[in-house]
Amino acid sequence: MSETGIIIVGAGKHGWELDSYLLDAAREGSPLRLAGYIDEHKAPGPWGSSRILGNFETLRQMAAADPSKPLQYITAVGDNRARREMVGKLEALGCPNLVPGIIRHPFSSVGLKNEIGEGTCLAPGSIISTEARLGRHVIMNMRALVSHECVVEDYANLNPGCILCGNVRVEEGAYIGPGATVIRNVTVGAWSVVAAGATVFTNVPPGVTVMGAPARKIMSREDLPSRP
Repeated sequence: MSETGIIIVGAGKHGWELDSYLLDAAREGSPLRLAGYIDEHKAPGPWGSSRILGNFETLRQMAAADPSKPLQYITAVGDNRARREMVGKLEALGCPNLVPGIIRHPFSSVGLKNEIGEGTCLAPGSIISTEARLGRHVIMNMRALVSHECVVEDYANLNPGCILCGNVRVEEGAYIGPGATVIRNVTVGAWSVVAAGATVFTNVPPGVTVMGAPARKIMSREDLPSRP
């Protein structure tokens, strides 16, 4: 089985996590190997089990060197809006062969008839039951659980130990905190935050933060102070 390289974009501790997932997967027979890191703010040199290769221009040159060969990447950015912005910058490099890859830890579990979007990461202990759909550039963290017929849209972040019961919809960029539970048939609106340990029984509007059991709104984006 031939090896396939993947670039981690973002040389931080989240990048180290992805690095370790790739090492674990390789031990279980995965052909995916870390080809190096790209970071706009760190100098080239050793990092994790590999090296920082350079910045976005370096990545553009790597992709342009062989346009017929796909060059996979995955972002290592936990903040959902920052991750979306980073993907936009990568797409603006204008390299059709620069494509998002998928990292799936060997101790994750994926059942029947599921869809997993490009750029998504499945961490150790994460579980997807059946007929669920994960969008692009989703983070599914350790022991997160997605039950049947759930939809998780692009750039969402499912934190450790959270549970999505059946037919839940998590819209674009929403953040489900550690240990939170979203009850069956509930929608969490785009770019909303469900606080750690919350239990969500009713739909969450876009752009709000909810906490508690049952979860209640504590803040919306309109409540935030405006920047000067």
